[in-house]
Amino acid sequence: STNRYALANFAELADSSMVLAKEQTEGQGRRGRKWISPPGNIYASFVVKTALPPAHNTYIGAVSAIETLRQYAPGIPFWIKWPNDVFTKSLKVAGILSERHCPESYNKADGTVVGIGINLNTAGDFFETNRLKASSVHVETGKETDITAFALSLHSALIRNYGIAVKSPDLLFMAWKRRTSS
Repeated sequence: STNRYALANFAELADSSMVLAKEQTEGQGRRGRKWISPPGNIYASFVVKTALPPAHNTYIGAVSAIETLRQYAPGIPFWIKWPNDVFTKSLKVAGILSERHCPESYNKADGTVVGIGINLNTAGDFFETNRLKASSVHVETGKETDITAFALSLHSALIRNYGIAVKSPDLLFMAWKRRTSS
């Protein structure tokens, strides 16, 4: 799990750094749900070392995921299902899991790790075989996505939206709200 790694190494990781994995064996979603993590997708954790309201960390991840998905799959209607999933049509494409870091020697959170899993190159039969109501950029566009290029674009979006969260949190909230389902 990239989140587990980032939380365990939080003190050594720089603010705004991103941890990536080609696949995960212990990926998880909200409420401890297992996140199936085959190769060919994005599994990332973004380190936030500024104390922000907890929801803002999820906004950073969700808005950044949508912006990057739209860059690589223009014309595909992506939207946020409250509070932390990204969908196209009625199928999940991405999930966000924000976890606060609390050092043992300190009784208060000193930052957050924003985990992001995005289905990029998974074939449609994988979702059918595993009975998942999910999709990928590949299924939606018919094209293979360059994972490294996508990760760099995602990291740029995360840094940009983190800056907005610190300076103008209302702008980030409005960007998140515009992309959610009603």
